[in-house]
Amino acid sequence: MCSKHLGWNAPAILAGWAILIVCPLADAQTLSPIGQRRAVTTWAFDHYCQGDDCAEDRAIDFEPFDSAVQSVVACAMSTSEATADQQSRIDPSSLTAAGSSRVFCEAWIANSMFGVGSSIFEVSFELYALSAFSLTGELRATALGDIAHVVSEVRVRLSDHEGATIFEYALVPEPDNRLEWVMLDEFGVLSPGVYTLRAVTDTAAHLPEDPFSGQAEASFDLSFEVILCPGDLDHDGVIGLSDLSTLLANYGTTGGATYEDGDIDGDGDIDLSDLSILLSVYGATCP
Repeated sequence: MCSKHLGWNAPAILAGWAILIVCPLADAQTLSPIGQRRAVTTWAFDHYCQGDDCAEDRAIDFEPFDSAVQSVVACAMSTSEATADQQSRIDPSSLTAAGSSRVFCEAWIANSMFGVGSSIFEVSFELYALSAFSLTGELRATALGDIAHVVSEVRVRLSDHEGATIFEYALVPEPDNRLEWVMLDEFGVLSPGVYTLRAVTDTAAHLPEDPFSGQAEASFDLSFEVILCPGDLDHDGVIGLSDLSTLLANYGTTGGATYEDGDIDGDGDIDLSDLSILLSVYGATCP
């Protein structure tokens, strides 16, 4: 199943190689995973060196995934190299993932060559109760070389069971841009239901007939956490007057606040953000 059958839109094809596993867990959790696609894939080709090398690895269950793959074709006058890695975990109340891919192509003669790499993290999960989520981390990408022959992009997206986007970030840097990055800090409230968190890097460099050097890198580093029944500060199963009174009594705290004090969004203070979350779910009952 080597990549010889792929067309040139290789990053998109590679990202679709990972297998979807549907295996609901028996016990209801804060975050119950029901499906996953996690994989790292690389492919390198060099006509002058007469070489073709591909590698891939996939997670086969919900256990921690820690993998790195590499494809290299090199000889005296050219080099095509691609690498990809991922470290990810699926826990009862959080998803964490760090992944990257990199390609490098260089030739001192007219040649036909390319390298592609992809790291994909995709987990579908079910929430059985009203929950708050926080997503923190960063995306990075860089592309060096001719715009027609170097591609680098990284994306992260949270969607519901109908495919509607809750949030989405993407980096697609222009070639010869040394580095682009974005820091992630999302917080929100999710109703019971099924959701999918997806992060993917796609990197590619394609050498035309002329001497050429190109490089692309992309990475994501994410932490997604879920808080069951946000706003139930006294843990009595109801988001009510007691919780609102506690938050208002501590309103304006600028540091060191705990969840039980009213710091619902986890940023250490108690402000309008926390009050807005509590009021949006006021009256809800928790399991």
